[in-house]
Amino acid sequence: MICPRGRAGVANNHDDYGQKDDGSAFDGTGVGRCWPILTGERGHYELAAGRDPKPFITTIENFSNEGGMITEQVWDGEILPHAE
Repeated sequence: MICPRGRAGVANNHDDYGQKDDGSAFDGTGVGRCWPILTGERGHYELAAGRDPKPFITTIENFSNEGGMITEQVWDGEILPHAE
């Protein structure tokens, strides 16, 4: 998935993860979302395959906060005022 901070991994709709489009909790079904942490897995794959992992490292750096922490997943739907 292309995000403002870079290309990130995505959990698929049938991976048993993610909230519903209305923001309600996962109850066995959900919607695949942007998972920056999966970008690290892709970087490992690229490195093992002999390719350049730098674009994935840069993306992880772009998703991290001032303390270097990265979020597991990112809400990519419409803003939900009731959920703020």
